[in-house]
Amino acid sequence: MNTKTVSKILLFSVFLFAAPFRSFCNNTTNPQAQNHVCDSILNLPTGRLQIDLLLEQTIYQKELKAYALKALEMSEDIDYAEGVMHSLDQLGVMERNMSNLAQAQYFHKRCLALAEAQHAENWLMRSAINLGVVYSRINEYESALQYFFLAFPLAEKLKNEREIASCLGNIGNLYLSLNKLDEAMDYFRKSLNKAKELNNYQGLAISHGSMGRVFENRNMLDSAQYYYERNLYYAAGWNDDNGIAISYSSLGNVAKKRGDGEKALEYHRKALEISLKVGDRNYIAPNYARLGDSYLQVGNMELAETNYLQSLQIAQQTGLKRHMITALGGLSELYELQNRHMEALQLSRRQIELRDSVLNEENLRRIEFLKISFEVEQKELQITSLETENRLLAAEKRLIILLGVAVLLLVLAALVLMIQKRRLAMQKIKQLEQEKQLVATQAVLDGEVQERTRIARDLHDGLGSMLTGSKMNIENLKNDLLHGALDVTRCNNALTLLNDSAQELRRIAHHLMPDSLARFGLKTAVGDFCNVLPNVSFSWYGNDTRLEPKIETMIYRTLYELVNNSLKHARASQILVQIIQEPARIAFTVQDNGCGFDPSAVLQGTGLQNIRTRVASFGGIMNMVSSDEGTETNVELRIEL
Repeated sequence: MNTKTVSKILLFSVFLFAAPFRSFCNNTTNPQAQNHVCDSILNLPTGRLQIDLLLEQTIYQKELKAYALKALEMSEDIDYAEGVMHSLDQLGVMERNMSNLAQAQYFHKRCLALAEAQHAENWLMRSAINLGVVYSRINEYESALQYFFLAFPLAEKLKNEREIASCLGNIGNLYLSLNKLDEAMDYFRKSLNKAKELNNYQGLAISHGSMGRVFENRNMLDSAQYYYERNLYYAAGWNDDNGIAISYSSLGNVAKKRGDGEKALEYHRKALEISLKVGDRNYIAPNYARLGDSYLQVGNMELAETNYLQSLQIAQQTGLKRHMITALGGLSELYELQNRHMEALQLSRRQIELRDSVLNEENLRRIEFLKISFEVEQKELQITSLETENRLLAAEKRLIILLGVAVLLLVLAALVLMIQKRRLAMQKIKQLEQEKQLVATQAVLDGEVQERTRIARDLHDGLGSMLTGSKMNIENLKNDLLHGALDVTRCNNALTLLNDSAQELRRIAHHLMPDSLARFGLKTAVGDFCNVLPNVSFSWYGNDTRLEPKIETMIYRTLYELVNNSLKHARASQILVQIIQEPARIAFTVQDNGCGFDPSAVLQGTGLQNIRTRVASFGGIMNMVSSDEGTETNVELRIEL
């Protein structure tokens, strides 16, 4: 048996046992054992399988950087583009984890360039995300946004839900860092909708917490508290202790800003208790400082000092300079209030020196990053220039002419194809718009017919029968008067029927347009409607400025239909109605504990279709989630007061 045959058998054996071998590699924690496994892989015949196995073993472990470099070298030797991109991606993450951001940028940019050349959308997406993270680490937010915006449509095209959520959250946080609150809120809402679609409690927790920070920055404390409470609910739902601690800390900050020191103490104690249980000092140090702030707010100077000192000690032990700055600031303020002016001055000086030190470190790191990046780019340009020159000298003129003609023909063909596709797309869009308009018009007409039918039925069955009875009683009274005998009972019956008819008329008119809506506004009208139903609770958040009558009427009718659907079809025993009004938007939610339904199965139903059409006519967005545990409907509208 020759050597070539033995190599094939060996590779086939490795392929058969690759799954358990990879499992063993990933579970290995001993560095010496990992090195031994990598050395064993290097003894295999050179090829793509060998490189793939080596990269699976070295995945993002900075201790195994030498093996990742070896995988890159072997991939380049055999012209294995997938292996080159995989190696560059791992090396970039390894360098980033070692805080070598310039080297990380170098590897990720090489991966990005190769992915563009190879049309490898997955690696193009990954390298763009990694570059966004690198630039955000040095506070180059504009550059980071450019790379996240490059990655986001690729993640959507590849239907990579994890990376979609990552891009949305990263973009929102970058806008928040730039204090662009409207843009940040738009992306946090998209992230929240994506989490709702996937029923992802982690994503729901993070999105609600992020939106709470936007409201807190706007000093809209009611809305901030609502979203922080939802953050806490979802963080507890997937047992995320760090997330729960962050939620309590955020709620404590809101209570502090409201001047409720006791409530802030309660929240910050809970946050610190959980952080101590988890053991992450990066959270323990600031939570001690926040607890010190709360004690200072309620006037307990002794416990405030104890917690500030504890925060400072932990931050010093772990080298967390930013938390040291926070603790020093709290102690300085405390000593100033206690008239310990010299100690306060000394701590303030330490705080300023430490802050300057942090800023200098960041500036030096950024300068070094830009310097190395410039040097790397210059070397890449020199290499590219030399390679281009050599290719031009080696090529013959005739080949260049043929290539030019071929490129021209391809460009012309591409232009013709693009024009045809654009024309077809415009025709399709026009057709869809016409169909959409017809569907919307038909839905409105169906809604009007249904509403008229209901009013006619109420008038005929209710008011009509009452008026008929009144007429008969009055005719009998007329006969009694002619015979000279007046029956008081019949007179009372006629009056009762007339009174019931008037009440029925008022009920029908109230359903069409409640008087309280026109006179007092949406909040009062919806509150009156919910209060008469024993199993419906109503909450209003934000301001209650009057809106345009058309919008108020649409919102009232929509809530009326949704609550009636929950009572009539879902047989719900508990219904929650919530409205949040802000300066530029209003959102409302109807949530019940009924039997639920399949939204896609009833999408063509007249009732739901009328509600969707009504909301869409005002430019609103409607989302509905239903299961056997209940139904939740969310509607959001842009408004102008």
